[in-house]
Amino acid sequence: MTPKQKILIVDDKHENLVALRHVLEAVDAEVVEASCGNDALVSTLENRFSVAILDVMMPGMDGY
Repeated sequence: MTPKQKILIVDDKHENLVALRHVLEAVDAEVVEASCGNDALVSTLENRFSVAILDVMMPGMDGY
């Protein structure tokens, strides 16, 4: 059995997080959400992710 892929999704729009979570969980991924760049940074220090999906247009620290 293959381990679940742990994916970080970062977006300041709640509806985008919900939609991405729905799609990723449908393919059996473990999803961690962050609604701002600072929270995403903390998550990367506390977890090991297979991939991160970032919104590039957020207030404060963005995906660039």
